[in-house]
Amino acid sequence: MADKLDHILSDYFTGRLDANIKASELVKQFGQAINQRHLDMWLFQRHVIGSVLQLESEQHIKTFRARYGNHDSWDDVAIEASVDKRTCQR
Repeated sequence: MADKLDHILSDYFTGRLDANIKASELVKQFGQAINQRHLDMWLFQRHVIGSVLQLESEQHIKTFRARYGNHDSWDDVAIEASVDKRTCQR
């Protein structure tokens, strides 16, 4: 389960999720068949992650970006935030 969540968060913070949505919408715009289920899933994921991030502190968002956007290790994220590795992982 954690691997799937890591993948989804990585897609969100690297922009891959938005790219998938835009690509599907362009394909749909030109009249070609798309997998509507995938598009709906991506839109839902973007909405949920965006909603949750609005509730988080700036430090948490910075940690998420470092881990999932830049693919930094938890050790590097902890050093940057000047906290213990376990604190970052929580």
